[in-house]
Amino acid sequence: MYVRAAQIIAEPSSGITCGYTIPEELRPSHAWSAAMVTEYGGADNSYRLFVMPDGTIRAQSMGGKTDNQNHFASLSYPIGM
Repeated sequence: MYVRAAQIIAEPSSGITCGYTIPEELRPSHAWSAAMVTEYGGADNSYRLFVMPDGTIRAQSMGGKTDNQNHFASLSYPIGM
């Protein structure tokens, strides 16, 4: 399964949840995450993209602070794992 997040501003520090939920047959058995990159090209490892076993997709600041830059990430995981 491939998940892509583009132009995400992950405020507030509690993060944001995508309005789309992954269908049950395509959900992972455990949480998967990937580091997000900021729009100015630098790696910003304090932001992560998450795909959860309940099918939710989240973008969240891991350091508690946020900024107003756009963040981008993509994440792939094998279905059924």
